[in-house]
Amino acid sequence: MAKKTLGTEEYKPTRLEWLAVMVNSFLPKSSDNSYYAYCVAGDDEKSIKLRIRHDIDLDKEFISKYASDVEGLILATAEMYEWDSWINIETVILAKGQ
Repeated sequence: MAKKTLGTEEYKPTRLEWLAVMVNSFLPKSSDNSYYAYCVAGDDEKSIKLRIRHDIDLDKEFISKYASDVEGLILATAEMYEWDSWINIETVILAKGQ
């Protein structure tokens, strides 16, 4: 029997990893790369870490609204899987260069 390559090994993601993958696939990005967000699974077994980076000259209200919208997307996705009762979101917003 042929040996399996590393890319075909079975992998079962955790719920947090799956939620991060799903949310990342939906995240809106700016066309000029002036802001973006991504999610990763937290280490505490119940958190999604949301990271937002933006150009320093972008309007703070816009970035705050963007963060709120992405948090809503995370919660809506968690709700779809009925995971919203235990999920926490840790949001960090950084201007590029910080």
